Amino acid sequence: MAVKVDVDALPEEGAGKSNETMVIPEGPNVARLVSYVEMGFHTPIFQGKPIKITEGKRAGEQKDDEFIIRLGFEFPAAEHTGDYPLTLWTSIPYGKGEFVNKLSLSRSLMEGTLSKQFAARAKYVKYLEAFKAATGTNHQSLDAFLDEPLIINVTHRKGKPGKDGTVPIYANMTPDGINKPEMKHPMTGKVEVFEVPPATGTYCKVFDWEAPTVEAWKAIPKFIQDVMKKATNFNGSALEAMLMDLPDDEKTDDKESDTTPPDNTGAPMKPGV
Repeated sequence: MAVKVDVDALPEEGAGKSNETMVIPEGPNVARLVSYVEMGFHTPIFQGKPIKITEGKRAGEQKDDEFIIRLGFEFPAAEHTGDYPLTLWTSIPYGKGEFVNKLSLSRSLMEGTLSKQFAARAKYVKYLEAFKAATGTNHQSLDAFLDEPLIINVTHRKGKPGKDGTVPIYANMTPDGINKPEMKHPMTGKVEVFEVPPATGTYCKVFDWEAPTVEAWKAIPKFIQDVMKKATNFNGSALEAMLMDLPDDEKTDDKESDTTPPDNTGAPMKPGV
């Protein structure tokens, strides 16, 4: 039987979900770290090709693989029109093995052989130190800061205009924008403490590459699962062993894309705005 499509019967928003038309406001926003996912080792890629070392004894050689971590931040007080609260993420995959806002660790940093001088430049360490300062704790791993109340300074970046003339706006953050949920009034000097609402979205809270669980795996969006399976250390890993023991119908969950917040929080703007 030939396929038939009744265009008039299709939902206005598509896929049964409403499209997001809001963006996280620029400036300080209350937030929480809601997801920590270890994605394994991946080859550094630029424009679809492995990155090569440009100087030193190893000039011309391919850069070493990096351990990729995906953090998710929810902004529970940010107004939104879609089905999910607004979020920001690190290590968003795109293209042929590249990542937007990549958060990675070198083997030397993971093994504790990198000097403090060079470690201080690593984004992972910058996140770690920012979380410590914001929470008044001394945890040694990022997952320990899950659900802690924070204030995060958000900046906006305009994208390229679309064919219809709209300009997408993307919300961004950096480690140095993570602060305690309090601010000093510029006139009175009085410190105001902000209440951070609890997170409301559904996420994979923690995925440990060395000790994966089926529950955590099923909470990860399928497109992220696919990237994790391409890790250079996937073969022979605890993740591969876990998946081999699962029935085929439990290795992925096609419904994940319907229950996981989108990565992009860009909102289209009218021309000239």
